Amino acid sequence: VHQTTTNLTIIVIRHSASLSSSSSASYSTVVIINMRLKHLESALSSLQREFPHPDVTLEQYPSSPPLAASVVWTAYERGDVGPSRTVLDLGAGTGLLTAAALVLESDFVWAVDCDEEALRVAMDNVRLLFDNDDDDEEKDA
Repeated sequence: VHQTTTNLTIIVIRHSASLSSSSSASYSTVVIINMRLKHLESALSSLQREFPHPDVTLEQYPSSPPLAASVVWTAYERGDVGPSRTVLDLGAGTGLLTAAALVLESDFVWAVDCDEEALRVAMDNVRLLFDNDDDDEEKDA
């Protein structure tokens, strides 16, 4: 019996909004996200979806922005993704689901994959997405 050992790499991303002051008081916060499914899909469309060197044995194939947005939006509507939520993206690949969960302001997103090259793309995608947000905010100021 041939067994292969696969190393998993984990990236933990904490949404910057969750870094606000910590109070010992117990309260719940209601956050209204002014976004629609089409906005989420549009945000994901600028990201790299292709794997640099796809590995057939890992079943690596790109997810489309409409599919990724729809999956994460459905989880958001159910209350599984968004503010005060921790998200685990197993087999994160290039990080479209990870990025979508962060756009919807999840507090923590764990991106886990056995392909470090794919996770580098995922991190680049997250940086690209939020660097663009920072640029937009500077233009508005």
